[in-house]
Amino acid sequence: YVTLRHFSQPVNVLNTLLAVQPLFGAADWKEAVDDVAHDILNHFLDKRQDILREHVLPGGAFCNTPEGRRLSVLWTLRATDALLELGHQTGHRKLSLQVLLWSLRLLEQAWDDRAGGLRPWADHKGQPLPWPEAQH
Repeated sequence: YVTLRHFSQPVNVLNTLLAVQPLFGAADWKEAVDDVAHDILNHFLDKRQDILREHVLPGGAFCNTPEGRRLSVLWTLRATDALLELGHQTGHRKLSLQVLLWSLRLLEQAWDDRAGGLRPWADHKGQPLPWPEAQH
């Protein structure tokens, strides 16, 4: 049995750090934010596929299971919001552009032409997801 890390953990920490920024000194806040951004960009970002994964193995390795292949629209958009805010506050325009491209790529993958809407998840290898709610 392998425990997967979920993308919500670093995204929630980043959102919290952005919200409580006035309570930190500038250097302490930057150090904390850099650690979380590093976690997101080096563990959950698949640089070859240019996507943000929902689940990874400890250390950021890919897990070829339905959970490991699943891409979450919700968590990608939450990460997009937080990373765009971080990019705005730090003046990191390249990060902001990359985040938008990741989001657009996922939204294209999750769009369902037959249903005329956005599915909550996509499988990055295009395989059907085994959960019934994935088709809503």
